Amino acid sequence: MFAVARFTTTSISPWSESELCEHARRALELLAGRPGYLGGRFGVATDQDFDRASGSTPNSVYALVTEWENVGSYRRALSGFEIKMEVVPLLSRALDEPGGFEEIALTADSD
Repeated sequence: MFAVARFTTTSISPWSESELCEHARRALELLAGRPGYLGGRFGVATDQDFDRASGSTPNSVYALVTEWENVGSYRRALSGFEIKMEVVPLLSRALDEPGGFEEIALTADSD
């Protein structure tokens, strides 16, 4: 299964975008140590409007994606004390939308 948490510049307030990136890096470090963790990544949308005057996007969209052996591994990972203290505050700023997904199709070269 994989989990997706999306964030926007407005959803992370009062954090700055650089603070969001630091929190996401730390979250990936902590989650990587949990049983059942298969991988993760954090990125910014590439197909959004760019404001040439300010040199940034008015409301950037970011995604934190993690992969797990199964939904139980994911749920147990979120119950750890350190995760609750450092990762849950990040996830609480994610957009309110479904975030857990079961894989139904993979490419031929996927594990």
